Amino acid sequence: MPAESVGNCRQCGRPLGRNGSSFCSKACANRWNGENRMAPRNPCDNCGGHVPRKGSRFCSKKCFGEWKLGRNAKNELVNECIPTIDGKNVEMYCEVCGVRFLAPHHRATKARFCSSRCFGENRKNEGYEKREAQNEIGLWRQAMKWKIFSGAWLRSHPECSSCGTTRRGRNLVVHHVVDPNPARDEALLFAPSNLVVLCRSCHAKLHRATPQARCSLRAR
Repeated sequence: MPAESVGNCRQCGRPLGRNGSSFCSKACANRWNGENRMAPRNPCDNCGGHVPRKGSRFCSKKCFGEWKLGRNAKNELVNECIPTIDGKNVEMYCEVCGVRFLAPHHRATKARFCSSRCFGENRKNEGYEKREAQNEIGLWRQAMKWKIFSGAWLRSHPECSSCGTTRRGRNLVVHHVVDPNPARDEALLFAPSNLVVLCRSCHAKLHRATPQARCSLRAR
């Protein structure tokens, strides 16, 4: 007795004679799989064309490159108003040597140097300028005159005025009751009434203390 038909073939539409099958023959199954394997999936994000691979967003590497142009690592559009030279790069000039170089479009506002050597040279110059600016502000403790004076003062006052401990070398520091740096007053820097010898532990506690505690030290 022939098997009862449970449906029609997905390729040719003939009635199926057995349960659990979608095709009437192997030839129909191969033909249907071949036609639907290349069926259009999601369109290309750049041109809207056919995407050959499942899960891909672009039809070719060319479309991906055009879509990626002007985007950063997070695929966000940046520097849209800056024109490009060859469709991908932007003409830039090195801030150190002035040489013309090409930078990717998405790095047009960040690229400043033509090479790592120029980048290192700029970092070196910025470090020099920063140190000179700090010295101009009034960090006189780095000057040789203050180092000689503080060394002589520590030799004549070899103990902490707060806890009374005597230590050698770098464990004792000279503290200024009134900071001379804001006013750039050199008289306060070397005034004996403005100097207090402290160990590093007491010195750190003093800077963390309240203004009332600092005033008590000034009254001693």
